[in-house]
Amino acid sequence: MRYMVPVFDSGQTRDLMQTPDDVAVMLRLHELGWGAKRIARELGVSKNTVKNYLRQGDWNAYRTPVRSKTLDGLEDWLEKSFVQHGGNADVVRQDLARLHGIEVSLRTVERAVQPFRQQLAAAAKATVRFGAIGVGPTQSVDIPYISRENHPFSGAIGRFLGTKSGP
Repeated sequence: MRYMVPVFDSGQTRDLMQTPDDVAVMLRLHELGWGAKRIARELGVSKNTVKNYLRQGDWNAYRTPVRSKTLDGLEDWLEKSFVQHGGNADVVRQDLARLHGIEVSLRTVERAVQPFRQQLAAAAKATVRFGAIGVGPTQSVDIPYISRENHPFSGAIGRFLGTKSGP
């Protein structure tokens, strides 16, 4: 009696978790008398992977380790500080060091405030959309015209464009 066994050849067998169906195939082949080495060869996985699942007797999901983080418990403070400083994560990082004595990298703070950044962006879009609701096709809106001369950065822009000499 021959059994058709699917062969998985992904090329990346190292960090792939086996599906419950894969483990069921391993267990069934083992019940039929196949050895771990033969099962591993047929399924394209490591012999140790097969042995681990045979020892467990069933499929188990990987457990994600729970680690404490430096900024745990400061979520409310981070949000208030981030909004107060207009979305500047570096200023929040400096405040962490000054007020709480916590020295972390800018990237750590950026990851911690990412949901708040999304909320700020959504609020800004909602504000812009809300302001335009009352304008109909027959109404006009005054939008101030900013020329190079009255622009707050006119000196820098003019020097960059080569149209204005510096102060």
